[in-house]
Amino acid sequence: MRGVIYRSLRGAKPEAIDFQSHAERNVYSVGPECQKWGLSVWLSEEDVKHARSVMAFFRRKHIACGQVTPLHGVIKRTPSGNQPNHHTYWRDHTIDFVPLFRVVMPPVPASG
Repeated sequence: MRGVIYRSLRGAKPEAIDFQSHAERNVYSVGPECQKWGLSVWLSEEDVKHARSVMAFFRRKHIACGQVTPLHGVIKRTPSGNQPNHHTYWRDHTIDFVPLFRVVMPPVPASG
């Protein structure tokens, strides 16, 4: 992968935990075992907006983007029923991803 990837964050700025997989954090998740070791990412703002439209959880998250090269890791398209443009990214664990990412989308304001 060479280009920009988008990732949801736990807080208002990128932190190391944002680039740990469910398996690394020992968080239960469904799906193939290999995907549990990767990170959920998108390749465009349009894909992020779509994910936010179908999953309220992502509306409450800051979204960051970062420029990656083949040295940073590998990616695979892993669509789901409601996210046809979802990808899984397996990062190189020797690289600090925090300085590579910057927030580009704040949480969606709650209506009402």
